[in-house]
Amino acid sequence: MAPHTPRVFRVKWAIALMSLLALAGCRKKRDIPAGTDAAAAPTAILPDQPIEKFLAARARGDNLEVAAVARDRSVILTTLNKDLKPIARDVLAREVEATEGTEIALVGDGLVVVVAKVSGTPGAFLLRRNAAPLAMTRDRCTTRDGVAWVLREPGSARVRLVRASGEASTPPIPIAAEGELHVTCGPDAVVLSVRDGEHLLVSSIGVDQLGAPPALVEVEKEHELDDELRDRVILPRKGNGVVILRLGEASVSVRELDGGGPGAWRKVLRGTSPLALREDADLVEAAAAPEPGGRIYFLISEPTSGGCAEDPPRRIVLHDLEPKGDAVLSTSRPVIELPCGIEAIAAHLQADATHATMWWTEPVDTKTCAQPGMSASAIVTASSDKPGAKRAAILAEGVARADETRFVAVVRAGGCAPYNAPGNGALVLAPQPK
Repeated sequence: MAPHTPRVFRVKWAIALMSLLALAGCRKKRDIPAGTDAAAAPTAILPDQPIEKFLAARARGDNLEVAAVARDRSVILTTLNKDLKPIARDVLAREVEATEGTEIALVGDGLVVVVAKVSGTPGAFLLRRNAAPLAMTRDRCTTRDGVAWVLREPGSARVRLVRASGEASTPPIPIAAEGELHVTCGPDAVVLSVRDGEHLLVSSIGVDQLGAPPALVEVEKEHELDDELRDRVILPRKGNGVVILRLGEASVSVRELDGGGPGAWRKVLRGTSPLALREDADLVEAAAAPEPGGRIYFLISEPTSGGCAEDPPRRIVLHDLEPKGDAVLSTSRPVIELPCGIEAIAAHLQADATHATMWWTEPVDTKTCAQPGMSASAIVTASSDKPGAKRAAILAEGVARADETRFVAVVRAGGCAPYNAPGNGALVLAPQPK
């Protein structure tokens, strides 16, 4: 049987695409006052070369570690102090051709993943100091201080994991030839999933136990549940725990796996009735609290009413699932309403023990800046335990979050200038959303 094709799909924007789509908006478009920039924030132009909009950042104490594509077509890894003054800098790759589909991520100490064309070859690559780029499969995930990906072999598959401390791979894991393979990472484990239609098998492999991976466990089989599959998400918890979030045509179901094997499927209830998503709802993102039995969250995009010429505008709704005994109870609230012509946001959703936090960027109003590539008008944060959202306006080419309070952005001189103007490609600390 051919693999199941979900009716809903996960929408991931490149930030630059957001500004182009904003041209079609017809309501609730947020303007930035002319001249808004981050001139008062700490600013650094990296040594030798300004950078493109593709960057990743993370906190290292008071310092910041930033990986970025520089304008000289190199990928750099730099450490900055709290005033964004460079402390150290390494060039990890050269001859990198960035496009709208380029991605970059920090995955461990000195480890950077880039999706781009490197030395004329397109693909996903792991970059390390003093090493040639290592090609990976595009189906990959980030775990504790490293990155994992799956390698298909005749009748089997192996999971390969590279961390700052070294690398390892599983022995061949037997799989059916027609199985669709994926890996999903938690902090402590890599979850290998094999899918064939609605049939799903998983193995949660501890990052320190790749040499002895657990056997694949069947967690769903064809026609096991009473409604057709629309979408399904694997959400790792701490240790080897896994949550399966299943969106069906008429209900939403949850199943937990731990060392004792898979638990029973539980339908999510809104009040006393099963939670049923609209037929035209799209899944945006999902996350699970790390503790076993903890809360589960997911964001959907669904149509709402409004004065659009063609398709109706959409809103992003947060669903908060709380397991209680044999039941899973759902509460929901709208997080944001989108302009016409925009289907979803590229939300970054993260769950802890008691609540979930999320952030995204909103498209710039084109009247604010006529220069192409100025794509982010506001950094927006929200939390599952508080209504509303916080915003910080900034004209930027790209934005990355370093920690809960610091966002790093690539800007142009004066906030809005032609691409080749002197002083462009600088890093700033973005204003804190309020």
